[in-house]
Amino acid sequence: MVYSLSFNSFSNRILRGYINYLKFLFKDLKIKHSIFFLPKKKKRKVLLRSPHVNKKSKETYEFCLHKSLVLVKTDINFLKVLKNNIPTIIHFKYKVKV
Repeated sequence: MVYSLSFNSFSNRILRGYINYLKFLFKDLKIKHSIFFLPKKKKRKVLLRSPHVNKKSKETYEFCLHKSLVLVKTDINFLKVLKNNIPTIIHFKYKVKV
């Protein structure tokens, strides 16, 4: 079966490192795969520095969510093992592709 694996993380470096680990793992096990890096999403939050008078004094924070998509042709047992070995900073979802 073909599975669509979706990985999300706020850290681009950790996500790319994990994807490189998956590339070597799939290559060693001779599993067919395709890897796509999706566009990142940016969120900006603006907070007031002072709760009192100064409305013009603001702090801006930006969060970037990095995404990647991996298409894998394998069985469900491999995905169960893969799901247990993911770093906690990376969010993981999978779907069955027909």
